Amino acid sequence: MAGEFHWWGLDIQFTAAGDDASVSAIDEINQSIVRECLTPPGDYVWDQTYGLGLGQRVGQALTPDVFAEIKAGIISVAAKQPDVQQQPAPIVTFTNDLAGFVAAQITYVYAPTGRPVTLNIPGQ
Repeated sequence: MAGEFHWWGLDIQFTAAGDDASVSAIDEINQSIVRECLTPPGDYVWDQTYGLGLGQRVGQALTPDVFAEIKAGIISVAAKQPDVQQQPAPIVTFTNDLAGFVAAQITYVYAPTGRPVTLNIPGQ
């Protein structure tokens, strides 16, 4: 069953006929991962444990322990998706640009096809 197409921070998308656009497969997984990673914990009314709150880290010092905590959280979020293959586990890497923004890259295997997928969560 397809979900509603809605990237974090953007408006809901509509088809040419005016219906809500739908999303499925890899795009739906990617949207779900980004949404949960950026939603602050406790902000989702129906599940108070939902959300990693990465946006709340803006301006904080990122120590090795904090990076490890964030990495574990992102892996946990990705692993919740039914079509993300558990073995091998998702891989999270971090990069930073000259302005100091840190971005996360998640690589996972899409179970129905065995195809590797890379998702970038930008740092700005």
